[in-house]
Parts: sequence; structure tokens; C-alpha cells
Amino acid sequence: MWKKLKKGIKKAANAVAKVANKIGDAAADAVAAVGNGIGDGLTWLSGKIPDAGVLGWLGDVISAAFTFIASLIKGGFAILAGLLSGFIKIIGGILTLDLDGILEGFGDIGSGIAGGVIAIVGALIGLVQVIFTIGRPRRLNARERELVSLVFQHSIATYNVRVVDGNAGLFSLNSRPFCLGDTIYMKKYEANTDPAVFVHECIHVWQNQHFGSRYTAEALYSQWWGVGYDWEQEASGGKDWDVFEREAQGMSIETVFNGGGVVRGATGGGAFFAEDDEMMRVFVSPATGVDWTSLANAATRSIRGATPWRLTGLA
Repeated sequence: MWKKLKKGIKKAANAVAKVANKIGDAAADAVAAVGNGIGDGLTWLSGKIPDAGVLGWLGDVISAAFTFIASLIKGGFAILAGLLSGFIKIIGGILTLDLDGILEGFGDIGSGIAGGVIAIVGALIGLVQVIFTIGRPRRLNARERELVSLVFQHSIATYNVRVVDGNAGLFSLNSRPFCLGDTIYMKKYEANTDPAVFVHECIHVWQNQHFGSRYTAEALYSQWWGVGYDWEQEASGGKDWDVFEREAQGMSIETVFNGGGVVRGATGGGAFFAEDDEMMRVFVSPATGVDWTSLANAATRSIRGATPWRLTGLA
């Protein structure tokens, strides 16, 4: 009974945080959609009018400005969600003498605040860089939309998802591609030649849309102090994919994309995700030879089962 009460408190806290983050995401999405709509219109117009390239730049700046405003909203809700969830877990932990719950509560508060701040500061840097024509975002191309549909189906609202190719300014101090909110900085990679890398970054877009800005702090924690990209360490510990660290979630799906397939059929290239029948799928770790088909199927169900609370998700 005591154990069930502790779990119930944590579930309630997580549910409150999820709702707060989803509301913030919906509001931020609406703001970003206005900016991106104006930006897309100006970009289209710049291609129709000779010597009107400045319109394209202006469109990028407007999009980045609205994205910054959206990040203020989304980051604020992430902080609120962390505080609400954290206080519920801390108070519940004190009442039930659950030290782990208390520590988890402080972790929620910390990740909510850190994630919100990172999202806001990152969007501000992105805006300043776009003003100086660095790291100008674009809409998803046909291949990228195809990959999102293949792996995620309808669980990512794609209109406000943007990609920055090549030089990412300050964000290029690290050579790895990364995702900040709905913006993917691919750097030297391309979806046509490195589809699994693009899918990995889309996992972070998925995390952003369904769990809020706190995912950024959790991903950084994973890289610096956690298991990082070693998803098999998480899996070997008996954890469900849903509770993997953020980078481990991304790397596991990247690995499934590259190494998963179907029984007596195609392997790699997203073949695992192209097969609708779970009984026909197979995924064996290329590193350890362990059969993780069940885990990969569970992860796929979890990813595809999430519904964006976004108006743009209805399009």
C-alpha cells in the first residue's frame, strides 16, 4: 500500500508536468506558426521578384524573432512544469518518507529551470545569428518529411520544424549535429546521405514537443554525467525505453534505423519502421549480438502513440 502511494504521487506529479508542458507547447506552436508563415511567404516572394533577396533575409529574421517569442512561452511553461512536479514530489516524499522521491523532485525543478533557460538563450542566439545571415533555417525538404513520416508517423507536427545546414555559428563549436526546440542543426550531415543521424535529431524534436524544454537539460546531463549514447547500458539494466536517458533514446532509434529490419527480408535503411507487422520485425544489436526486437517494438509504439497538442499537427 505504501509503495503504491509513492508511485501514485510520482505519476500525479509527472501528469501535472506533462499537461503544463503540452499547454506551453500548444501556445508556443501557434506563435511560431505565425512567424514561420510570414517568413515562408517572404521567402517565396523573394524568389519571384528579381533582386529581392533581402525579402528572404527579412523573412528569416521574422521567423527567428517569433521563434524566440515562442521559446519564452515554452521555456516559461517548462519552468512552471518543473516547479509543480518538483513540489508535488518533494511534499509527497516528505509525507511518505521517500528520499528518492524528494531527490527526484529537486531534479524536476532543476531540469525545468535549466531546460527553460537553455531554450530561451538558444533561441536568442539563433535570432542574433540569423540577423547576421548565419544559421538561416529552412523548411523540411521532401526526403526529411519522408523520414519523419516513416519513423514517427503523426507524432511530430512538422510545420514549425526547421533545419539549419552547414555553418551554425556559435553552435558549430561542437561538430555534432544537435536540436534546439524545433530547429535541427545538421552541420556537415544531410538527411539524404545520413538519414539515421537526421532521425536521431528528430527524436529530440519529439522529446521537445511532448515533454517540453526540459529535454535539453536532460540531454546535456546525459552527455556529461549519464550513460550518454550507450543505450544498451540502459536496456541491459531492464529499463523501459520510455525512461531511457534522452541521448540514449536518440541513439537507440538511430541504431534501429541502421540495423533493424524484417524477418528474411531487408535490413537497415529504416526497414524496421517500414514494416507494419511487429511479428515480422527484427533488431539485433550490431555491437553485442543481443536481440532487442521487443525493446525496439515497444519504443516504436511509444513514439508513434504520442499526440502533439498543436494546431499545426492537424494539417
